[in-house]
Amino acid sequence: MKKAEIVPLQITATTARPIIQEIATNTSRIVILDHAKRRMRKRRITPSQVVSCLRKGVVIEGPALDDKGFWRCTMQRLAAGEEVTVVVSFNSRDRVLVITAY
Repeated sequence: MKKAEIVPLQITATTARPIIQEIATNTSRIVILDHAKRRMRKRRITPSQVVSCLRKGVVIEGPALDDKGFWRCTMQRLAAGEEVTVVVSFNSRDRVLVITAY
C-alpha cells in the first residue's frame, strides 16, 4: 500500500495549482461533497465543468488552512462558455474535496 504524500506546511497559489492539477488527472481522486452536488444541480454546473476547472483553472483565492488542517482555495475557469468557480480542500496529494461550485 502506497503511503499518501504529505502537502508542505507552507503553500501558495503558485504551488497549490500544480498539486490540484496533478490530483485531478484521475477523476477517482476528486470527491464532490453532497453540498457541492446540490449547488451544482441548482446552478446547472456539470461534473465535467468542475473537472475542467480543477485541471486547467487558476487559483483566485487562498490557499489558507481551515480549522481542520486542510488547505482550502478557490479556483476559477471559463468552462463550456460559462465562468465556473470551485472551492476545494486538500491535505495530501491523494485526493481533492470539492466543497462548493458556483
